[in-house]
Amino acid sequence: MLVLLFLTFYFVDKHTLLTNRLDSSFFAAPSNVIDLAGYFCIGIFLCLILIRDTKNKWFYLPIPFFFLGLMLTQSRGPLLSFIVSLLPLLLIKPALRKHHIIIFLMFIVMLASFIMMMNFEYVLLYRFESAYQQSFIRLGIWIHTLDMVKIHPFLGWGFDKELSFVSSINEHVTTTHSLYLSTLLKGGIIGLLLLAAVLAYGLSIAKKHLSNGQGFEASLYLFMIFFFTTQGMFVIGNPGVTWYLFWFPLAIILSPPVRKIR
Repeated sequence: MLVLLFLTFYFVDKHTLLTNRLDSSFFAAPSNVIDLAGYFCIGIFLCLILIRDTKNKWFYLPIPFFFLGLMLTQSRGPLLSFIVSLLPLLLIKPALRKHHIIIFLMFIVMLASFIMMMNFEYVLLYRFESAYQQSFIRLGIWIHTLDMVKIHPFLGWGFDKELSFVSSINEHVTTTHSLYLSTLLKGGIIGLLLLAAVLAYGLSIAKKHLSNGQGFEASLYLFMIFFFTTQGMFVIGNPGVTWYLFWFPLAIILSPPVRKIR
């Protein structure tokens, strides 16, 4: 994660750092800045897990840089998913710890400080205002996806199926912009139910992680679920950058907690 972060910062055009959303960096970076933001969020979670398990405070050092990378992608979905996924640490009593509250408050302070110092509020406000228009664009994509699903509702169209849809802004769209709708399109109702069963089992294990003091693992898993609600292709069918964003959090949460962490 750190190598990805440093290479992105090194190769990106510094003159357009606040306008290009880190989308013009080195050749091996994820082509989609939303996926890049997802990697940075996972990096933050991994640092928090390492701090808890090793008691090594040096792992706090990469967190501000990951957070800076997340903000510079100007990606709303990963940022909101990251914030919401941390809420169980505060709302669920078995996971409530003083250091969780401190970490959450530190994140809020970092967020506000970065926005104010970089005069970033105008860029961020524009990005969130544009979300209103883009919500209608994605709604049109999802409605078209559901119309396609009606043709083959039970088993879907198969792994190789892509959309051929022109959005309201005359943009040719080939993906559903949602992992779950993509699963429904390609695997039908049966495929979606199978995926839902896997995710539901993961949620049941996440509850055990919470009760054993491993709230960061549960939050990482929730981040993945929220992240792919409005993002992602069908990550099961074709290996790619998004594979790690789905399978790694799932693998972590399916490893049952074996000891009580105090």
